[in-house]
Order: sequence, then C-alpha cells, then structure tokens
Amino acid sequence: MLIVHSHIHKKTYAQEELLKIQPQLAEAVRDGKINVKDEFPVVSIVKGMTFILIELESEEALELVGTTGSRLSVDGLDEGWSSTFVGTYFFVRCQGGSDGTRVLRTRMIEGVFEDPATGSAASDLAAYLSIVEGKAKESVRYEIVQGVEMGRRSEILVEVVMAETGISEVFLEGSTAQVMRGQLTM
Repeated sequence: MLIVHSHIHKKTYAQEELLKIQPQLAEAVRDGKINVKDEFPVVSIVKGMTFILIELESEEALELVGTTGSRLSVDGLDEGWSSTFVGTYFFVRCQGGSDGTRVLRTRMIEGVFEDPATGSAASDLAAYLSIVEGKAKESVRYEIVQGVEMGRRSEILVEVVMAETGISEVFLEGSTAQVMRGQLTM
C-alpha cells in the first residue's frame, strides 16, 4: 500500500511547452498527423514527486516521444509543493480488460533518461484518473504497460480505492527482472 497525498496543481503544462521539448511530436502536429491537447495536468503523488500527465491519442503518437536534452522544471507550482522532482509521463488509453481493468500504455521521460517501469508515475496517473473520473467508494484497477519502446516491457498494476471524498488507498504491484550484475572494486 502506498501512502498518498496526491495533489493536482492549479498550474498546467501548455502544449507549446511540450512541443518545444518534443520535436517529433511537434512535427506530427504541424503536419496534421496527430492532435495534442492544449494543456496537461501537473500532479504530485506525494511531496517531492511530480509528473506532467500527457495523454496522447494513439500508440503511434507515443512512439514519437523522445528523451530531451535537459531536466524539466515547472515554475508556479502550488505553495508547499514546489521543491520537487518533475518528470513527463506520457500515456495512451487502450482497450480495457474484461474484468473492468483500465489498460494504459505509458512512457516516463526525465531529461536524457527514460525509465522502463516507474511505480510512482503509474500511481500518480492512476490516482489522478480516479480523482477526475472515479466515483465515491469505488475501487479502480489499472494495468500500466511501460518500457515497450526501449525493449524493456514492464507491467505495473495499480488499484485505487476511493473514499467518500478523495482517495482512501493506492496499491502498487509489479515484478522485476535483473538486467545487470556487477562488482565495484576500489
């Protein structure tokens, strides 16, 4: 179980800022191949861990996302929440499971780094979607598939239990695979 103090900032992230750091998306938008929303929510799952949640219209658009040359910062975050890591979490809604599970394809980019599995970002996204789309006392399950484009597919399961108002609990589940082993000698 994850202790959540999820916070949706008043500040949003503008399309024009996104297209400055994602040139392949910008080109596809200019050419009329994809549409991108005008603004995106900025959400902190806990103090110190913030993600810009960028919904794209298709997996083809998700494939256009790339790492960027520098770390991202967002000015004007809500008071008490501004000292934070900021990552971009791109997502596409996929056909859901027969049991009502919501399936999402994602990518987490932070500067020159792409993460194949980001539990904090997955929890952030699931919490946000549950807050804005969920119902009181509802339990919502999400299957989040990440790392596909980098050849390191991961599956993260998040369950969000809604209270009368807001979130009661967030459960995060997944498995790991060893990708390297080594020894450092000094």
